[in-house]
Amino acid sequence: MEQLKKDYKTALDAVHFKFYIGCPCAIFELEPNRNSVEPVPSTIEGIDVETNTIISERTTYQPIQIKPILRRIDTLSREELHILHEIWNIEHETFEASVFEQAELISYLTSIHIDVFNWIDKGFALDAGNLGLYKYHKQ
Repeated sequence: MEQLKKDYKTALDAVHFKFYIGCPCAIFELEPNRNSVEPVPSTIEGIDVETNTIISERTTYQPIQIKPILRRIDTLSREELHILHEIWNIEHETFEASVFEQAELISYLTSIHIDVFNWIDKGFALDAGNLGLYKYHKQ
């Protein structure tokens, strides 16, 4: 539980990546030098809370080395928006949701690699749209 109390605004621990297991990511060198190589594309395979590491390519990495490749919320397709409406009737006049509905929403959004925690703007994740990995048309 101590890891959850860490200042989330300046650093992430492995436990923060639990929602993005299975998500594409970039692996960066821990101590880049002048001739550093490009980040390696990979997938977040798991986390080890005991050692505070991220598992990718059957190797462990420090959280600072991993940046998930996420989508912004405005990239949702019509089909994805329809699924959201089914999970939570967004047409309600109030936006109060049960804990179950909130968990289901977060689970669905993170499963399709949506940046629900604003990690892109905080520098903790890469924007799939800026990388040319995801093309979309605003509706």
